[in-house]
Amino acid sequence: MRKNPRILIAEDDEGQAFLLKKRLSRIYINRKIIHFINGNELLEYVKKLTVTNFKENPCLLLLDLRMPNMDGIEVLRNLAESKKLQYIKTIIITTSDNPEDIALCYSFGCSNYITKPVDFNKLSEVILQNE
Repeated sequence: MRKNPRILIAEDDEGQAFLLKKRLSRIYINRKIIHFINGNELLEYVKKLTVTNFKENPCLLLLDLRMPNMDGIEVLRNLAESKKLQYIKTIIITTSDNPEDIALCYSFGCSNYITKPVDFNKLSEVILQNE
């Protein structure tokens, strides 16, 4: 049983991140929501956690593709090389509807792909499917 499930948000747009956190905190009151402004910050956090941490408390990652320093594709590539990926359900939230981006994200193991602007009802459904 999960003790402290986490939602990780990797989004460089502060306004978008604020809206995601606000909406999600209303729905998922008992969840810890952590925001990262780029892929490097996110990977530093994930690398500090052990596989045991993830087994006990799987994460849901909401990942933007277009971020500075390290984009979402690179994040997925790094996670795909780690055993931890199997414990992180990843939902891409991005402005890109490029079929190549979509195919690449799925090839690296993302669970869902949502284009912005975010339909929060759809996002809530997708999150429920990935729990």
